[in-house]
Amino acid sequence: MRILLEHLTIRRAGLLIVLLTFGFLALEALSVGSLSSKPCTAPGTTQWGLLADDVYHLGLTEPSLYYGSLRNFTNVFPSSSPLKTSLLHSVDTYSSHPNSSLSFPSMVDNRLIFQTDKESKGTEATRSWTLKNQKWEYRFLDDAAAETWVKVWFDGTEIAHAWKVMKAGVLKADFLRYLLMLVHGGVYSDTDTVALRPIEQWGKLHPRLYTNGSLSSFDYSPDSEPSLILGIEVDVWKPGCGWIKKWPRPLQIAQWTLSSTPHHPIYLDAARRVSSTARKMEAWEKSRDEEVKLLEGLGDEASLRKAYELNKKLWTNMVSTLEWTGPAMFTDAVLAYLETQYDVTWPSLKSLTEPLRIGEILILPLAGFSPNADSDLRWSRPSSPQSSVLHLFRGSWKNMGKWKAFKRWLANRGGFIFALGMIITLFGMAIWIRLRMTEQQRTRASVVGDESVTDGYELVWDAQNDSFEEDQNAKNLWRVGN
Repeated sequence: MRILLEHLTIRRAGLLIVLLTFGFLALEALSVGSLSSKPCTAPGTTQWGLLADDVYHLGLTEPSLYYGSLRNFTNVFPSSSPLKTSLLHSVDTYSSHPNSSLSFPSMVDNRLIFQTDKESKGTEATRSWTLKNQKWEYRFLDDAAAETWVKVWFDGTEIAHAWKVMKAGVLKADFLRYLLMLVHGGVYSDTDTVALRPIEQWGKLHPRLYTNGSLSSFDYSPDSEPSLILGIEVDVWKPGCGWIKKWPRPLQIAQWTLSSTPHHPIYLDAARRVSSTARKMEAWEKSRDEEVKLLEGLGDEASLRKAYELNKKLWTNMVSTLEWTGPAMFTDAVLAYLETQYDVTWPSLKSLTEPLRIGEILILPLAGFSPNADSDLRWSRPSSPQSSVLHLFRGSWKNMGKWKAFKRWLANRGGFIFALGMIITLFGMAIWIRLRMTEQQRTRASVVGDESVTDGYELVWDAQNDSFEEDQNAKNLWRVGN
């Protein structure tokens, strides 16, 4: 290291800075370019290509199969379950083909606001919900209350088993919000969200009716109250594959704020999906533990090393939180219902600038629940007349290492980082050129003033050899004169 530093001149240091900066920018370009070799370049339903279509895992969307899976999931609830009869009745009601005579319940009739956290912490954000909605009942569940609540409502079900399997608090926090909406309805919102306007005003500004396909016979008034109000979290507008580095879906539904009437199929399907993944993760962990035990029994060094590495693997190596309980899974559940019930696919929800009413569901545009979204999403400000909830993103850093959190921060600021890199490069080049010129001037001055070094003749810069050389003409004249 000492030898390296001795040879690291100012000029070389400047060149190194420039090369490293350009290298970073090149790697960023290559990382996006490498994504282009994926199915994103293959034709899909949108300009984002086949990759964008393939990331959605909707499952069965033929109505009889979709509702059949919900019935099968509910039928195994014990007869003592306080929910079994109500959930099966709801499945039968919604499985009727949508028509204008079918009346759906209203979300605002369930005036309940739920928030959960490890412990109760009164903040300006949480108080905004009671101040803006004084006629609504506010309920807070800490971890202990959540455990009791799940046992009361789901004891003996697959849902209770999934809850037991989950070791990470973030999984339970996600799961609980879907279950609260499934049982009670009303509104759920994270404790790091701010209510910008009363719930009754959500989506009231210029709503548009979706009347294509099976909804052509619907005669809903824009003023009729929906059963669910959901908001867009992610709506990527830049073409290409860059979105996959930031988001699990190019069009994504927010789940930091939810609303519903009780027993809606979307939340029942979300519970089914979470429970199914829990079973798979439980089976994977059991298989891993058995293999570790077998390898340790062999006793040789190679087997013990393999057992050690295998034992370090966690469920996060198999499935992400976003896909198990997070917004990726929830988006799939919402889109599966919309396609099953109304033949609506994800491209129909892109680029919304106003609320979209689809049957009993109201979808808010990005400004609704995400007015402070990433710049890649063409966000609007919280002051937008469409903005209803502001998310402060405290939970986005939970269970995330500092390096991973830093990488996510960088990923969300790609344009800024690129511009900063270019500025640093230009600034570094300017400093390098200036220092190089100063170094040459000082060298010339010392050469001219020190006859012991030059014998009285001048050194000149040889650009070809990148060094100072003797000026032979000046040397000969000096010798003649002396």
